[in-house]
This record gives sequence, structure tokens and C-alpha cells, in this order.
Amino acid sequence: MAGLLFGSNAAPSASLRPLSAPPEPEVPVTAQQPPVSPGPTRRRVVTTGAHLAWSTPVILAASSLPAHGVAVSGAASIVTGQPVFTIPTSHVRVSTVMRNVGTVAPSALTVMVRLTPTQGGLEDRPPTILDDTFSLTDRAVNGDGSQTLLWTKNAPLEPNASTTLRFDFFATPSTSGIRQGNVLVSPSVPPPGSATSNTANYLSTVSA
Repeated sequence: MAGLLFGSNAAPSASLRPLSAPPEPEVPVTAQQPPVSPGPTRRRVVTTGAHLAWSTPVILAASSLPAHGVAVSGAASIVTGQPVFTIPTSHVRVSTVMRNVGTVAPSALTVMVRLTPTQGGLEDRPPTILDDTFSLTDRAVNGDGSQTLLWTKNAPLEPNASTTLRFDFFATPSTSGIRQGNVLVSPSVPPPGSATSNTANYLSTVSA
């Protein structure tokens, strides 16, 4: 039996060493994952209370807009003109023309308007609608001092017909007497219809 025992000075037998394949080189995890490209940036309208929250692009890429006069067969296509302003002493009057260049009338037409002052501010009061073409269905005062208005057209907009959204909103001047800001008009229709947005800046002094 003594011949089966190893002495304390005996060298370890190679047959007792665990046999294993050489480790394979590790591939970094990051090299196996495709780079993540950032999506389009959108500004979210923050509403208060029970109001809805809308998200809309502030800058529209030209490729995302349908060409003027080109419409999908069997669908509405709304093209929005640039807002035009008349600025009396106490308020700002906005007028925006929208035309249906599609082949059918949309089942619904809603228009989101974002009022963003850059000098001066906005009074916390509803706008004054100047005709019965549209109805104001929601209004929100946002944390940055802007306001979001949601309008609904009261009658269908037939193909090749135009409609005008006209209303007054109430801007307060800065300490230097300037009223300045931006108005974004963004209509929407149910799919497969399409609609373009438009924007413009207003500027006046309090004595305009």
C-alpha cells in the first residue's frame, strides 16, 4: 500500500491537472450592439389640470410635408398658409388660411395653435373668435408662459375649398413696450389624410 502514497516532496502528477480548452477571446458586448441613432426631437406641450397634452414638432422637415397640390387618392390633404397678424393696442389678431387639396372632405378637422411670447407675455384669458367657422374646444396655460389652443372646425372642408381661422389673443408688452412672439398653427385630420403646419412671428410696440 505504501507504493500508492505520494510523499510530501513528490512532484504533482500531470495526470491530476484538470484538462480544459484554452479560453476563447472575449468579444466586448458593445461591439455586438448596433449604434442607437437619436430619434427626431419633439417639444411636448405641458398642460395643467385635466387638459390634454399634445406633442408636435416645432421644426418640420421639408421631406415630411406633402407637396403643395399633391394629394393621396381618396384622402383629405390640408395645406396651411403662414399666419398673418394685425396688432391693435390691446390684442393680436391672427388669420390663417387652410386649403383642402385632397379628393375628399375630412371627417374631422382640428387645429392646435401654440402661442409663445418671446418679449412681453400673454394674458390668462380665452381668445376671441371672430366668426363661427371654428369652435374653441380646449385651452391650456403652459409653464413657460406659452398657451395652447385647440380648435375644431364646425363644418366639413370640401375638396378644393379653403377655410380661415381668425381670432384675437391678448399679449402684454415688456417693460420696453415690445410685444413679440411666435404662433404655430398645426391642423390634423384622421388617416389616411394629411396636413401641414405653418408658423410666423409677431412684433409690435405697445403704441401700435
